[in-house]
Amino acid sequence: MAAAVSGQIYQVTISSTLNSQRIMSSFTYELENVPAGGSTTKQACDAIKDFFIGGTGIIPLYQDCVPQNMTLNELWVQVIGPTERYVKEVYNLSVDGLWPSDALTSNVAAVITRTTEKSGRSQVAPLHLPCATDPDSIFQGSLDSDLLVAMALLCAKIPVQIGVVPNLTFDPVIYHGPPPKLPADRVERAVAQSTVRVMRRRTVGLGI
Repeated sequence: MAAAVSGQIYQVTISSTLNSQRIMSSFTYELENVPAGGSTTKQACDAIKDFFIGGTGIIPLYQDCVPQNMTLNELWVQVIGPTERYVKEVYNLSVDGLWPSDALTSNVAAVITRTTEKSGRSQVAPLHLPCATDPDSIFQGSLDSDLLVAMALLCAKIPVQIGVVPNLTFDPVIYHGPPPKLPADRVERAVAQSTVRVMRRRTVGLGI
């Protein structure tokens, strides 16, 4: 089992399905501290999983924002850098969205904008959340106020450092890629946007 090392980048992906389409929402963390006795990447992945699925974690808050006909299938946690990549750890979720309406299409989304303390396009990471398409959830392109409240609670959790006993800590970051690219920058804030977006799928090589 590989050793957990300060500076490792962990990508966390919520893999879901909606209207027979796969939906993936990703978060990135940098391992800051490792306990004196050492730790493994599996233990680090487990710690992140526990933070995400806990009663006040990311998953319950994410569920509150996405439609009831969307199923969160799995949580993937994987070391993706800066120098090594390891096989992802897969954790079963099998829970549904809790927003009390359906999405009739999978490409209409609410957006949370994650930013660092710096300026520039590389310091912004949008998080797209598929949203219900009924008139009570969206009106003339704007999100329902109750949905914005649910998104605000998720926004408050996104910049939070993960701290796990014994002394494993992870900072939420925007990762720029392996050397010689810039290092990761810490996510300082997340803001819910009040209007919906249409997600466009890449069709290169699909004959479309």
